[in-house]
Amino acid sequence: MIKFKLKEKGMISAWLRRYKEHGIDGLKPKPKGSQKQMPKPQRSRIKTSQEDRNKTQEQLLDEIAYLRAEVAYLKKRRALIQKQKELEKAEQQRLQDSYLN
Repeated sequence: MIKFKLKEKGMISAWLRRYKEHGIDGLKPKPKGSQKQMPKPQRSRIKTSQEDRNKTQEQLLDEIAYLRAEVAYLKKRRALIQKQKELEKAEQQRLQDSYLN
Protein backbone atom coordinates (compact mmCIF):
# COMPACT_ATOMS: atom_id res chain seq x y z
CA MET A 1 0.00 0.00 0.00
CA ILE A 2 2.83 2.39 0.79
CA LYS A 3 4.42 1.51 -2.52
CA PHE A 4 1.38 2.83 -4.41
CA LYS A 5 0.76 5.77 -2.03
CA LEU A 6 -2.78 4.66 -1.18
CA LYS A 7 -4.23 6.27 1.92
CA GLU A 8 -6.82 3.61 2.74
CA LYS A 9 -7.18 -0.12 2.28
CA GLY A 10 -10.80 0.37 1.30
CA MET A 11 -9.81 1.99 -1.98
CA ILE A 12 -8.64 -1.32 -3.41
CA SER A 13 -11.84 -3.12 -2.42
CA ALA A 14 -13.91 -0.26 -3.87
CA TRP A 15 -11.99 -0.49 -7.16
CA LEU A 16 -12.46 -4.25 -7.22
CA ARG A 17 -16.20 -3.94 -6.58
CA ARG A 18 -16.60 -1.31 -9.32
CA TYR A 19 -14.60 -3.46 -11.73
CA LYS A 20 -16.79 -6.50 -11.01
CA GLU A 21 -20.01 -4.51 -11.41
CA HIS A 22 -19.15 -2.30 -14.41
CA GLY A 23 -16.00 -3.73 -15.93
CA ILE A 24 -13.16 -1.47 -17.02
CA ASP A 25 -15.63 1.44 -17.51
CA GLY A 26 -16.30 1.41 -13.77
CA LEU A 27 -12.69 2.44 -13.14
CA LYS A 28 -12.74 5.46 -15.46
CA PRO A 29 -12.81 8.80 -13.65
CA LYS A 30 -16.18 10.48 -13.47
CA PRO A 31 -16.54 14.00 -14.90
CA LYS A 32 -16.24 16.73 -12.29
CA GLY A 33 -18.39 19.77 -11.94
CA SER A 34 -22.10 20.23 -12.18
CA GLN A 35 -24.09 18.26 -14.67
CA LYS A 36 -25.71 19.98 -17.60
CA GLN A 37 -29.20 21.02 -16.73
CA MET A 38 -32.14 19.88 -18.75
CA PRO A 39 -33.45 22.62 -21.01
CA LYS A 40 -36.38 24.44 -19.53
CA PRO A 41 -39.61 23.75 -21.38
CA GLN A 42 -40.93 26.72 -23.26
CA ARG A 43 -44.01 28.18 -21.69
CA SER A 44 -46.93 28.02 -24.01
CA ARG A 45 -49.40 30.84 -24.06
CA ILE A 46 -52.59 30.14 -22.22
CA LYS A 47 -55.34 29.75 -24.72
CA THR A 48 -58.36 31.80 -23.80
CA SER A 49 -61.81 30.57 -24.51
CA GLN A 50 -64.19 32.42 -26.78
CA GLU A 51 -66.28 33.17 -23.70
CA ASP A 52 -63.36 34.97 -22.04
CA ARG A 53 -62.60 36.93 -25.19
CA ASN A 54 -66.16 38.21 -25.36
CA LYS A 55 -66.15 39.61 -21.82
CA THR A 56 -66.16 43.35 -21.40
CA GLN A 57 -63.49 45.17 -19.46
CA GLU A 58 -65.98 45.76 -16.65
CA GLN A 59 -66.77 42.03 -16.42
CA LEU A 60 -63.07 41.22 -16.31
CA LEU A 61 -62.47 43.80 -13.56
CA ASP A 62 -65.40 42.34 -11.57
CA GLU A 63 -63.90 38.87 -11.94
CA ILE A 64 -60.50 40.14 -10.77
CA ALA A 65 -62.12 41.77 -7.72
CA TYR A 66 -63.97 38.53 -6.91
CA LEU A 67 -60.80 36.45 -7.23
CA ARG A 68 -58.84 38.87 -5.04
CA ALA A 69 -61.55 38.67 -2.38
CA GLU A 70 -61.45 34.87 -2.58
CA VAL A 71 -57.66 34.85 -2.13
CA ALA A 72 -57.93 37.24 0.84
CA TYR A 73 -60.58 35.00 2.42
CA LEU A 74 -58.44 31.88 1.97
CA LYS A 75 -55.38 33.61 3.45
CA LYS A 76 -57.39 34.78 6.47
CA ARG A 77 -58.87 31.30 6.92
CA ARG A 78 -55.41 29.72 6.78
CA ALA A 79 -54.12 32.24 9.36
CA LEU A 80 -57.03 31.51 11.71
CA ILE A 81 -56.51 27.75 11.42
CA GLN A 82 -52.80 28.22 12.13
CA LYS A 83 -53.57 30.42 15.14
CA GLN A 84 -56.02 27.81 16.46
CA LYS A 85 -53.39 25.08 16.12
CA GLU A 86 -50.87 27.23 17.99
CA LEU A 87 -53.37 27.87 20.81
CA GLU A 88 -54.17 24.16 21.07
CA LYS A 89 -50.49 23.29 21.17
CA ALA A 90 -49.84 25.92 23.86
CA GLU A 91 -52.77 24.62 25.92
CA GLN A 92 -51.53 21.05 25.56
CA GLN A 93 -48.05 22.13 26.67
CA ARG A 94 -49.52 24.00 29.64
CA LEU A 95 -51.49 20.92 30.69
CA GLN A 96 -48.43 18.70 30.35
CA ASP A 97 -46.36 21.11 32.43
CA SER A 98 -49.03 21.32 35.16
CA TYR A 99 -49.41 17.53 35.20
CA LEU A 100 -45.68 16.94 35.55
CA ASN A 101 -45.29 19.52 38.36
